[in-house]
Amino acid sequence: MLRLKELREACHVTQEKLAEQVGSSKSSISYYESGKREPDINMLKQLAAYFHVTVDYLIGLSPLPNEFLQQDEIRMLMLYRKMAPEEQTAIVGMMDAVVNTREKV
Repeated sequence: MLRLKELREACHVTQEKLAEQVGSSKSSISYYESGKREPDINMLKQLAAYFHVTVDYLIGLSPLPNEFLQQDEIRMLMLYRKMAPEEQTAIVGMMDAVVNTREKV
C-alpha cells in the first residue's frame, strides 16, 4: 500500500505494534506495505483512523492526508475547473497576491 510504511515509520510505530492496534498480524502489515496483499475496506478504515488520515490519502489517491474540503472550497474548485487555462493562471496569481500582501502586514 502506497503510504502505509511511510506513515508507520513517521509515527515511529513497529509493524507489530500497528498490527496489535488495528487487530491484524505483523505479517499482514508487512504484506500490505510490500504490495503482496491488499487490505479489505474495513482494514483500510482501521488504518486510516489509526493514522488520522483519509483512506484516499492512505492509498495514494489524495495528496491531502486529513483535510476535507468545505462547501465553498468545493465550489471554488468546480468553478476553477470550468475556466480556460489562462483564466486559471490569472486566478492563482490573484490568490498569491492576496496571500503575499497579507503576510507582509
